[in-house]
This record gives sequence, structure tokens and C-alpha cells, in this order.
Amino acid sequence: MSLAVLLCLYYPIGGFIGMSGYFAYEFSISMVLADDDLGDDDPFSSSDKAHTEEKCVKAQVFERELLCLDAMDAPSAERTACRTPVFLGHGGADEKVPVRLGAAASTVMRSAGYNVNWKCYLKQGHWYKIPDEIDDIIESIARIGWKYS
Repeated sequence: MSLAVLLCLYYPIGGFIGMSGYFAYEFSISMVLADDDLGDDDPFSSSDKAHTEEKCVKAQVFERELLCLDAMDAPSAERTACRTPVFLGHGGADEKVPVRLGAAASTVMRSAGYNVNWKCYLKQGHWYKIPDEIDDIIESIARIGWKYS
């Protein structure tokens, strides 16, 4: 759910960390972000096609509608959270949330224009990997200079 909320934001945040998660309604948003133009058959099309050409805007419009949030006036890439750095880590042997769902979340976020650092930890179940995953999170924070504000 937190990834869906991130896509709804109209401003970037300092960073996003997700562990052993998945993207709710991943199939639906993947369809929205697909390059194929469905024309009049597109149920998510808007009368103003210009603002939906950028994938981050398409994702934002779709998620805001899905979550029953108000539509934004004059949506644009600058008014999305797509500049937010994202770290997603997942155990390769996760028995609760299969790793394929975590990988799909990474793919969706990348398709929406987000910079995603995806890490899969082999032989790790549904928990964070110590010290590997924690070290990778710290490295991601240090590399991109996330700052608390």
C-alpha cells in the first residue's frame, strides 16, 4: 500500500525503503503503464491525453483514482514523487510474500519512472537480512544523500 501512496504524492520525499513487500493491484497499474495505446478502449484514458504521456503522471492519475483521492489540477512530472529514491529488498526464500511479487513491484516502480535499487537476498525468508540488507539500506542512504527534513 505504501508504494501506491508514494505514486499518489505530488512532491518527492527524502527516500523510500521497502522490505519483503509487494505492490497491491500490480497487474492493473502494469496495464496502465504499458506502452500500448488502447485508444478509445482505454478505461483510464482522459479527455486531456497530453498529461498522461509521462509514465509517472499516468501512475499518479491511476493510483489517485483507485484510492478515491481528488484528481490533481494540471498534473505533470514535476508534481509527482518520481524523484524519490526507492530501495526495495526481498528474501529469495520468502514463504509469505513470494519474491516474484517483490520483483514485480520493482518493475512497476521503474516503469513509472522511479529510480529503484532492488536487492534479492537468496536463502532469506520473510524477514530482513542481517547484516546484508541493513548494510545495503545504509549504503543506499549514504550514496544518494537522503536527508531528514
